[in-house]
Amino acid sequence: MKLFAALFLALFPTLACAETPEWPPAFPLGFWPEPDLLQAEVPELGQPVLPGEIRFTIASWPGVPVTVVFSPTPDGGLEARRYQLTPKAHDWVNARTMLESFCYEGKAMIEGLNCQAPLPPRPARMMEVKHLLIAPGKAKAFRAKVDRLRLCERQRIDPAGLDGSSWRFETATPAKACSVDRWTPSAFPKNPAAVRFVEAGELALELAGVR
Repeated sequence: MKLFAALFLALFPTLACAETPEWPPAFPLGFWPEPDLLQAEVPELGQPVLPGEIRFTIASWPGVPVTVVFSPTPDGGLEARRYQLTPKAHDWVNARTMLESFCYEGKAMIEGLNCQAPLPPRPARMMEVKHLLIAPGKAKAFRAKVDRLRLCERQRIDPAGLDGSSWRFETATPAKACSVDRWTPSAFPKNPAAVRFVEAGELALELAGVR
């Protein structure tokens, strides 16, 4: 932890201070790099998906939240639109989150952070979007994996923990929108439903060029 804090201060020297930090911090508590940050940048990501679409989101700390929207194409394939933070935005999010964590947990004096220091400036460009086309064969295999999740029958939202990641699949029928949000499903290798969820999520990231 001390090594991580030293690297953090080297990247953001304006947050270092020899004096005892004051309270409250200079920004509201509760900031966390979740899918909500992507939705703030791209409002349509906060809307229900359209029938025929599949939306997958994964978010963890200190990782970068990623959302991929798969839309059908006339040839039976899929178009993937991948939304994620830019590298500078990622650093900015981590700086805010680390400072908030240390100040909230009372570690700021030990780590040499100043809870009243100005925050790093918000990057001018927060989001990057990439478009990819997926061939019909691969699209069919992906849809089959998502269909096995039975999202409209098993809708759930797991409570978030302190360490781990949120995995969310969303789809829709003409009658309703369906969503399943699982917390760190990879931690349950003996649970068949969790294994299927991870397999579908990993394939979604692979098709979107993330892995």
